[in-house]
Amino acid sequence: MRLPFAGTLTLVLIVATHARAAPASSVHTDANRADEDVRALRQELNGFCERPKPLPSGDAIRMCGLAGEVPNCAGFKKQCDNLLKPRDAPSPFWEALARFLGSIAPALGWTVLALGLGSLLYVLVRSLLSRLRAPREEELPEQAPDAATVVTREAVPLPPGAPESLLERAEAALGRGDLREALHGFLHAALRALDVRGAIRITRDRTNGEYVRTCAEETARPELRAIVREVDVVHFGGRDPDPAQVAEVGRRATLLVRGAVMTLALLLVGGCQNSVVPKAPDPAGFDIAKALLERQGFKLARPKQPLARLEAPKPGAPAPAILIHGSKAHLDDEATAGLDRFVRGGGKVALFGPQWGWPKVWSARDVPTRSRDVVVGAPVEFDCNGIDEDACEEKAASALEVAQATSPRKARLAHGSAFRWDGQEGRAVASHEDGSGAYASVGEFGSGSVLGVAGADLMTNVGLSREGNASAFIVLVSHLGTKDLVVIDELGGITPSSDPLSSLIRAGLGLPLGHALFFALVLAVAVGARSRAPRKAPPEARRAFAEHVHATASLYAHAQATPHALACYGRFVVGRLRMRGGRGADAATVLSQRSLAPKDECQRLLDRVVHVKAGDGKRGDELATLRELCDLFAKAEAPAREPHTSKRRT
Repeated sequence: MRLPFAGTLTLVLIVATHARAAPASSVHTDANRADEDVRALRQELNGFCERPKPLPSGDAIRMCGLAGEVPNCAGFKKQCDNLLKPRDAPSPFWEALARFLGSIAPALGWTVLALGLGSLLYVLVRSLLSRLRAPREEELPEQAPDAATVVTREAVPLPPGAPESLLERAEAALGRGDLREALHGFLHAALRALDVRGAIRITRDRTNGEYVRTCAEETARPELRAIVREVDVVHFGGRDPDPAQVAEVGRRATLLVRGAVMTLALLLVGGCQNSVVPKAPDPAGFDIAKALLERQGFKLARPKQPLARLEAPKPGAPAPAILIHGSKAHLDDEATAGLDRFVRGGGKVALFGPQWGWPKVWSARDVPTRSRDVVVGAPVEFDCNGIDEDACEEKAASALEVAQATSPRKARLAHGSAFRWDGQEGRAVASHEDGSGAYASVGEFGSGSVLGVAGADLMTNVGLSREGNASAFIVLVSHLGTKDLVVIDELGGITPSSDPLSSLIRAGLGLPLGHALFFALVLAVAVGARSRAPRKAPPEARRAFAEHVHATASLYAHAQATPHALACYGRFVVGRLRMRGGRGADAATVLSQRSLAPKDECQRLLDRVVHVKAGDGKRGDELATLRELCDLFAKAEAPAREPHTSKRRT
């Protein structure tokens, strides 16, 4: 008996808990195969169980509740046991010792400082006494000069050939028992190998010690130094070669010749092996979840534009759903506004993580629960667009049968969490078995919806590795009604700045920038005000010596002391000329030679100024004589110029 259309539709809506009709592109996934897919994925993505991160994050530590329920996960379980095991209380002996050391620490520090100063003072006193007690040079006994026999040997020339061939010759000489030839052969092979690699440059004018000092390879320098030391002791010191020492030199030479080849071979072999870094080392990572969604037919993509620029979906055009890991993705205010605009325009968002990290526009409250077991119901999918009522009734009845035949998926969490929406009841799609609250619920906001999940345990690598959790996760994501998902990573919720100023403001430098701008304006006003203020004209440049001369001349003129001025200047000129000419030189002759003036005129002027005295009366020719003598002395003091000689081109 067919139910009336309204009754069938009502029953479907009751089972679906006020579910909306799914769009035309409904999701068809194989949740029964999800756990098998996870087991296959763990063949490669199992680093979180074998070698987890040495320093686990807070989210990874939260997943320790499932460490014992995940098969083949000994590494993560051991890490959790080490992190969560109770620490042993320290021994009373060590506690008492620590308290005792803490009480004597200040006195101990001062004692160490006093001992250090005393040691320094002792060293200084010993050094001073040793210098005072040291015998003088004349008291040292005479020592006979040391006599030594100088052994002169010519260096063995470096034969041509490749390093390998030289090394083989040296090994052959060692086998014959020719130790001296083998010793030099090993040295030549080592030098040739370093020359080929560019560590040294072989020339005829360099010694073995210079090769050691100029060796560019830090690791090869000690080996070459040991080889050169043994060769020089045997060759220049006259010591017979020791078989054991020659064998050691051969080992070092072999290391220098073949060490680079062996290192290259090891690098090549290591490059052909698998990477030592395990895949998916984070227990709370999203690696298995992404791979599982792709295996189930979901298409994962990154956002093509910042979340702040999201717009409402176009009517009739399919829009991808947005998947957000709430505990890892940081959503700023602009990104939150874009997401809210997208949802209210008809978009869908899946938000995993604790509700305190959700955007405030989708407010929800935490519901206390101790249950860790949740049940995820399958979505009821039917579409009545473009068909008549009878066909829609048949589709609704069929969808109801499918929903009733599909058994709920059970999952186990690391920590129990539940929530409820503020201002609406929501549609619960996953609830705790004890009925304490909803673990996942769909909230209606405008024309769109938000699938809120109270935790991200089912998204993590450890959470999906537990048997049954993978199928529950796939059924949970299927409630979005689309297989096109845009995944928001850790930095996907941060809106890039449009200009440098906004980036500085977002970095918290807005207030310092305001302070800097204010002080720049104050400084500009202060400089402008000071520039406009009237200022006195700067005084003229003064020359102290010239002013002193003019002042002295004015004094002499005012006192009518021209004979005194002539006498003072005359003594100055005569003294300077005698200094220029040397001891016993005639002042008139020096003045004539240096000024190129006649000697009679120079003699007349000097006789006039030498015989004048300060108390003599005025004759009237003092100023003229002073001017004439001043001109001649200026010519005499002028630097001599070399005659100009023109260079002719040849």
